Amino acid sequence: MSEDVQIKPESNEAAQSAVSGPDPVPAMTPEELDAFGNELIAALKTVYDPEIPVDIYELGLIYKVDVADNKDVTIDMTLTAPGCPVAGEMPNMVSEAIKTVKGWAR
Repeated sequence: MSEDVQIKPESNEAAQSAVSGPDPVPAMTPEELDAFGNELIAALKTVYDPEIPVDIYELGLIYKVDVADNKDVTIDMTLTAPGCPVAGEMPNMVSEAIKTVKGWAR
């Protein structure tokens, strides 16, 4: 059982006009991407499986973390078992943890 959690940064700006389109987002440097990735991993390590006292990152429940240039984050993850009692809550727990990463959420 695999779960995709897609998280987009919050924006205080008004929606862009359909005619002009959004401003292009400059790509992150490799150093910025590494730093941002490390912060995401640290945030993921704060989420624990309630049945096992190990964080979901160390358990191997996180398969992939993709970061777009605008810092949209897509996480491919799974659960410990198909009948996991927190199956409905775990994606929200991951989302809330990622929102704590500096430079992503306000």
